[in-house]
Amino acid sequence: MDQSMSQTTRNEVLKKLRRRYLSAGPEHKRKLLDQAQELLGYHRKAAIRSLRAPMIERSPRIITGRPMSYEPKLLLPYLRPIWQATDYACGRRLVAMLPEWIPAYEQHERRVPGEVRDKLCYGVVRQGESFFFLNSLFPSFGLRAAEG
Repeated sequence: MDQSMSQTTRNEVLKKLRRRYLSAGPEHKRKLLDQAQELLGYHRKAAIRSLRAPMIERSPRIITGRPMSYEPKLLLPYLRPIWQATDYACGRRLVAMLPEWIPAYEQHERRVPGEVRDKLCYGVVRQGESFFFLNSLFPSFGLRAAEG
């Protein structure tokens, strides 16, 4: 394969060649196969298979599984500074600290709306999903469950 060509460019070239290949006669098909071999670096049989393959239309991705019961866009602006202030405490410890840290956060930073306060203080602890809750909010930070 040509290493200087990106995957999207390769797909676009293949799409154009495929469209021409399907309506071409035998002589022109040979020339298109030669072009595909030269441009894409395919072996002849691989070029034939890719040019004869039907075009795949991608449908929108369907999200399956359990629906997210937390609204990261709503909770993150309040939870992230508290988490940073606790020196990046693990999930279980942070959930245990939240009822004490939220009033301090409100006193020094800004007021937390009642809906957010309820979800942070009572909803998470009541559900007992502290680790999974925080991992869903901070997947890139790699929160770990507390040892013990």
